[in-house]
Amino acid sequence: MTLETLHPTKRMALRIAPVACLLSSYFQAAVVGQVRLYPEPQQMESPSTNFQLDDQALIVLPLRASKNDSFLASFLAAELADRYGVALKTEHVGTLPAGKRAILMGSINNPLVKDYCSRQHLQVTDNRPGPEGYVLEVSENFVLIAGSDEAGAFYGLQSLRQLVEKREEEHGFVVCESAIGPTNASGE
Repeated sequence: MTLETLHPTKRMALRIAPVACLLSSYFQAAVVGQVRLYPEPQQMESPSTNFQLDDQALIVLPLRASKNDSFLASFLAAELADRYGVALKTEHVGTLPAGKRAILMGSINNPLVKDYCSRQHLQVTDNRPGPEGYVLEVSENFVLIAGSDEAGAFYGLQSLRQLVEKREEEHGFVVCESAIGPTNASGE
């Protein structure tokens, strides 16, 4: 039997298989539980609790949000509404709201992110975790994406999107309590 005598679909599959194998070895993804993250974070930890997505959760922005911070918030809100039917409200705040479940995203230049990182002793600077890097923390009441820069905040959002898991009667962030993102988009 030769390649030419096979059904066209089988021929195509046999031609594509070597390329697929090469590509899969080239791209790396972190695997925790059943979730894969690309690019692979420098570090990940499994959570003891989940952040539940429902209409009580908020996306918070500083009073004078940057264009990038506003973009991140609107991007996440639209994604969650489109894919999961969860409509999160966005609030502009001077300080983080007490007693509410909240999502905060932005670079370390965002005053809310900077304040939270300082209070939690999280070392996020222009150099740590590095250019295009981020820290992503998920707890029962709070989600933080703190980027070393604007690109890092964006890549942190991309990782967060991969961690949303739809459940029977609820939506929740699972698997990743803490991640430190790659220092560049290629995962290096």
